[in-house]
Amino acid sequence: MAHAKRGFDNDWYNGLHRATHAVIIQAVVARFDNRLTTRAGATVQLIFMQYFQDMAHSHFSVRRLERQYGVDLIPANYENIARVL
Repeated sequence: MAHAKRGFDNDWYNGLHRATHAVIIQAVVARFDNRLTTRAGATVQLIFMQYFQDMAHSHFSVRRLERQYGVDLIPANYENIARVL
């Protein structure tokens, strides 16, 4: 009978052990998922920020050229360059 009782205790302990592991794994996955989501969001923000900075740089370069050479000359030259490429 002592053996049967020990078997019951082992089953109970193993069940508790598995449940504890499940909770720990869920916590680790939740943390990892949160970190992964945060990094993905930061990466997307970095890509958009770089894109809009490049666009702003291009826009203000064109504006500088328009002030320096005239508003009519820049679009005409841009079209000529686009035709060649």
